[in-house]
Parts: sequence; C-alpha cells; structure tokens
Amino acid sequence: MASILDYLDWRGDITFAERPFNEVDNLLLAELSYLDFGGIVPTDFAASVPLSDAAADFTKRTPHAEMGVLVPDKIPDMARRMAASARFRDVLLSGYVCKLNEQTETQFAALCAALGVLCLLTPWHIAMTGVCLLGLAAVLTACHALRGETGKRWRRLLWSLTALGMAILFGAMGFIAYDGRDTAPEEDIPFVVVLGAQTHGDRPSRTLRERLDRAAEYLNAHPAARVTVTGGQGADETQTEASVMTAYLLEKGIAPERITEETKARTTRENLINSKALAEAQGVPTGQVLIITSEFHLSRAKFIARSLGMEPYGLGSTTTPWILKVNYELREVFSYVKARWQAG
Repeated sequence: MASILDYLDWRGDITFAERPFNEVDNLLLAELSYLDFGGIVPTDFAASVPLSDAAADFTKRTPHAEMGVLVPDKIPDMARRMAASARFRDVLLSGYVCKLNEQTETQFAALCAALGVLCLLTPWHIAMTGVCLLGLAAVLTACHALRGETGKRWRRLLWSLTALGMAILFGAMGFIAYDGRDTAPEEDIPFVVVLGAQTHGDRPSRTLRERLDRAAEYLNAHPAARVTVTGGQGADETQTEASVMTAYLLEKGIAPERITEETKARTTRENLINSKALAEAQGVPTGQVLIITSEFHLSRAKFIARSLGMEPYGLGSTTTPWILKVNYELREVFSYVKARWQAG
C-alpha cells in the first residue's frame, strides 16, 4: 500500500505552480507539527524560514530525533525529503507554538497516584481501581525518568507491555460481563444457592441486599424451589452472613422451611462445596445448580461449580453504583485466575 513517502517520490518534483495544493500535501504539513522546531521557526508571523533551512537546522541539532511511542519515527526523514523536494523546499514556516508540557505530564502522573491512594483509603471497596491507578502512575513516572535516546527502547517496551496488559485486562473484564448473563431455565432446579457477601451488623450490605432481592424474586416465582444461603462470619462481622441472609428473606415473605443455612464458608469455592454437601445430605440432587449472586461474580462462580462436577445456571443481581461494578470486575479478573489455578 502506498504511503505519503511514496507520494513525495511521485509528486515531489512538481511545484505548487504546476499542481495546486491538495489533501495529501495538507497531511504532510500536518505531520511536521510533531517536530520540535523551537528556536528554529519564528514564533510570530512577521518572520518566516523556508522548510529547507528549518529541516537542515533541525537535523543538525537533533541528528537522531526521538519521536516517542505513538508518533512514527519516519517523520524526521519525511521532513528531510520534503525539504529536498521542489514542491516543499520553499514553503515558509512561521508562528511556531510548542504545546508539549512536561510539567503537565508529571502532574497527570501525580493525579493518578493521588486518586489511587484515595481509592485504597476509602471504605467503598474500590481498592482494585486504586491499584490500577497507582500502576498507571508508576508507568508514567518511569517513562518520564527514561527520557533521552538511551531510554527510548525501555520506554517502548514499557508502553508495549502496559498496552498488552490493558488489552488482556479489559478483554477479560468483557468476558466476565458476557458470561455473567442470566441463564436460569424455565423449569425449577432443585438446588439453588445464594452466595454471601459482607454484612453490617444484622443487615446485609448493598451488594448482598441486591443478591437477596433477586433471590426473593426467583423464589416467589417458583414456589416449589428451596434455597441454600451460604456465608460464614468474617473478622469484621458480628454474625454469619447466612443468618443475616435468612432474616432478610424471611422479611421478604419466604417461608423458613424453604431456607437452608450454610455458615462455615469463607470463599466462593467453600460456599459451593459446603452447600453441595448439605444438599446431598438432605437428598437434594446436585447435578444442576442455580447460583444467585452479583453479575460480576457469576462467571467465576459458574466456573467453580463446573469444576466441582455440577452443571451451573445463574441469576445475576445488578451492582450499583457503576464504579463498584467496574472495580469488582477488575478484581474478578485476578480472582478468576486464582480459581482456575485452584481447580487444577
């Protein structure tokens, strides 16, 4: 495919008097804006310098110009070829303005770091977002420290690894969101599990309440269904998650005989292992399981259920506000990797 450099070979010897200015000429001149002509091109429009002289001075001052990660390295060579062509060598440059501000770049890294620390310190459970912001701040700081020709390759490597990591991370988040869709069949499933989450005293947290509201909706629509609520007592909790879940479902009108408590589990894997054992002890078939949890959690929960020999279905509750959902999906990427490792 032809490039703008090929255009120079093809039209470089044709002056503007012979062929008028066109879109490709405009693109070539726009590319020149990436070059640092500070001290070479006048800053006002009262004076000017020919492109041929500007390119020669730029090459003399910066024989090995570094264009950064996102800007093509061919631009300095393009400028030299333009300066040597009959079409562009007499083009006059003036009114130079430099918009590059290294102080702003440093301030952006500091802003990312400050936001990251704030996320870690707030009680809103958005620590994973904070970790990612701190990581971005570290990359920006490292790239700023690696200025100059000697650090060029390291900066490229660092940005390439960062871009690859972000692509993998966002791709995994997309998979988790896609796999977290509702998959509950029309017919009743004997084995229904609601996964626990943090509690505040004798009340469920917002996330847990959203899960329980979804469970109550399903149980009211399926009167014959029974449910296992699962969750032990965390270090910062005054009672088991399962007991809080039971009390909430009773308030929603679910009969107590339809609810089984599992009060020992501390992880999603333990939730499902212990709930499966309880159901089997009660004579409930566990070949299929309907898991009710937050949508960001559903993909991993279904994977763990499959690794335990069950065919999983899912109902996911909506997580609000959206920043919590994004943070939890970020966290789920790493939790999913851990779950796969534990499953062998």
